[in-house]
Amino acid sequence: MKRLLVFLLLSACDRTRLVPALAYSEAAICIDGDFTLTRATPAVMLVLDRSGSMETAFGSGTRWTTLRSTLSATLPTLGEEVEVGAFLYPAVGVSAGQCTVPTTPALTPMANQVAAVRSLLSSTSPGGATPTADAIDAAANALENSVSTDKPRALVLATDGAPNCNPSLLPATCTCVDGKQCVSAERCLDDTRTAARIKTWASAGVPTWVIGIASDATLSGVLNSLAKAGGRSNVGTNAFFSAASPTALTAAFTEIQAQLRSCVFVSPSVPDVGGVMTVTMDGVELMEDATNGWMWGAMERGELVLRGESCTRAMSSKTGTISLTVRCASTDAGTPYVTLE
Repeated sequence: MKRLLVFLLLSACDRTRLVPALAYSEAAICIDGDFTLTRATPAVMLVLDRSGSMETAFGSGTRWTTLRSTLSATLPTLGEEVEVGAFLYPAVGVSAGQCTVPTTPALTPMANQVAAVRSLLSSTSPGGATPTADAIDAAANALENSVSTDKPRALVLATDGAPNCNPSLLPATCTCVDGKQCVSAERCLDDTRTAARIKTWASAGVPTWVIGIASDATLSGVLNSLAKAGGRSNVGTNAFFSAASPTALTAAFTEIQAQLRSCVFVSPSVPDVGGVMTVTMDGVELMEDATNGWMWGAMERGELVLRGESCTRAMSSKTGTISLTVRCASTDAGTPYVTLE
């Protein structure tokens, strides 16, 4: 009935005026017209590593206290523009094993969560191993189940250690996270499985930004592979956001938050196979380019993301108006899109 009502409205009235007012609870469809996009209100899950190494000295405190103070300083800038949740891993509590992850997030995504995040991190201390692969799965599942279907969603992974906790690896042949001979499978480097999990979720419309806290040269290779798998690589020497100092950690969170706030849009129309679409910002055409132009996030939700130079321009522009012109190949307005390969 909802789809039929859309068809009737489009055939009887001006499409450009009506379509932006429609609810996007269903999959995006192809509709001929010219549209001005609105910035999305993304839902973001902070996936925060609280493993034992987060007690290591960092600046005037530890990696954990610096992470807490950085989030307290940067989160208020998001306000109502981004819904933020938090997933801490490994699980907290004496009954939890070193490799156990929580079954639910510590905080479900909501706007204006800075006080809750500060309180959470203040009441939690580091401990345990680094089960990043399982944490990504649990956090992404929680994000998918806790926000409305029309919202873009993403993960921000902040970690200082190499992922481990894969019981299927062989201690005699694996690379150990401490560079020594592993005495158990849980100490084996679990980078391949973790990157695969991150890539799977990115392909399902849940990308991941990766922040490496005080990472060394050995860990950089691992974090680069995770960041590339997440589909939101940093533009620079490293694909991940390197936080080798408290100042750099603040800069990393500030940059990611600016991208979330200014560079994610919702489109009411997605071209079908054979259809064409032109994207412009302030009247200047943008190319489809995952490095410096625009790209689809979750295409089925009409999520359009600006990248690189285009994102920088949108952040610095007073208006940053993004416009679309869509011409469908089908003559039937409202044709469901088909994913373009």
